[in-house]
Amino acid sequence: MNEEKICILNSVIIAVLLNWGLSWFSVKNATAQQKEATKVSSLPITDQMVNMLVHHHNTPVSSGILIALVVAASVWLGYYLNPYEKVMDFLD
Repeated sequence: MNEEKICILNSVIIAVLLNWGLSWFSVKNATAQQKEATKVSSLPITDQMVNMLVHHHNTPVSSGILIALVVAASVWLGYYLNPYEKVMDFLD
């Protein structure tokens, strides 16, 4: 397997594990307001993030798939488009 595929798979594995670990930790430490908010947009940003992680805890498979797809696409597009090099060429 080439290095790019290994990097993509490593990134996906770590991202899914972080998603599950952070959501588990958030559920254990979230306040009732963070867990049960109905109007999330009215919460402070940190409470919104905890609320999102609590939701990820409640939907581990679908959130894991979504995280995996976003990370895999991001890393693959990073290799394919090489945006850093293009930005650095533009700035020179």
